[in-house]
Amino acid sequence: LKFHSIVRSFCNPTMACLASAVCISRGHPRGTSAREAEAHEVSVRIHGNLGAEPLFVYPTHLTCTVAELKKAIERIEGTPIREQRLLLGSRQLCRDTEGDSTHHLPLYKVLPTICFSKDGGSRPIIDVALVRLPPAWAQTLEALELGQVGLGRLDPSACAERELVLAAVSRDGSDLAYAAEELRGDRDVVLAAVKQDPLALQYAAATMRDDREVVLQAVGLCGLALQHASNAQQNDAEVVLVAMASSWRALEHASDVLRADRRFALTAVEAHGSALLFLAPSLRNDREVVIAAVHSSGWALSCASEELRRDRAVVLTAVACNPAALEFAAENLQKDPEVLALVSNGSGRRIVAPCSHGPPACLLQ
Repeated sequence: LKFHSIVRSFCNPTMACLASAVCISRGHPRGTSAREAEAHEVSVRIHGNLGAEPLFVYPTHLTCTVAELKKAIERIEGTPIREQRLLLGSRQLCRDTEGDSTHHLPLYKVLPTICFSKDGGSRPIIDVALVRLPPAWAQTLEALELGQVGLGRLDPSACAERELVLAAVSRDGSDLAYAAEELRGDRDVVLAAVKQDPLALQYAAATMRDDREVVLQAVGLCGLALQHASNAQQNDAEVVLVAMASSWRALEHASDVLRADRRFALTAVEAHGSALLFLAPSLRNDREVVIAAVHSSGWALSCASEELRRDRAVVLTAVACNPAALEFAAENLQKDPEVLALVSNGSGRRIVAPCSHGPPACLLQ
């Protein structure tokens, strides 16, 4: 039985009553301290047979972790840990909303609200459903989570299983390339993949490469992931600036329209002068844009037009920022007394600029 089918079967009106409860905490559970949680003795009532059959009650505290609870279930009921799926209502107790494991977390940090059933007893009760996974399926899932096997080595039917694919891409984002087409268009799956490997965006469905949240997640971690975004996202100024915050070279993958936009160009070069390299030729000959660029990075003079390399104000601004930029000035300005004064130390001796031994701005990362 596929896990997602099991979950759908579990989410029925009968089990909805297990979610009806009273809260002992008005705040968010993550605001509860360990000291406060230790004071709350609770009983976890484990249900089998899709929640209809109570198996046993396990007395514990809210500081009990999910892993400890699963060990107790294995000890008392016999279901191996890797074959257990614990459900609170319709939600997995072993995964958070982003698909990350919560095994190491205490119950007070995992529960969406610290709520308990009413039974008149002295201990509040948390109702949890135990679903037992097929042994072979559980073994495959564990192997994927541990990185012992990659999604590419599994048969196509496994690559269409959402739970298995999530486990695989959370470990290695590039495994998204082997996921079924439907799952490459699944937002949660793609977000998990790009979180682990931003360049996995290239394997996502077209709809996901045009999804602003997904693209921002990817380019925020690796600016060069912008090359795999949709044309619309490459034309989004905010998305491109986020990408440039990670790597200024991301501008190379912005749309031609944006790279020719003067207003955007000024914002870009003020933050990353070397980005002048990837702007439209007309902007590399725009005096205001170039001065803004060389003020941010003297090396940007290497990317300016020949005409502006002969502009005294531009060269003075560049050399004031980085004396080594003198190498990229027009020959006559390299001998200009005022310019030379900016590349001299207090003794009047010229600073030895390392330009000839290093790359210009257009080649720097």
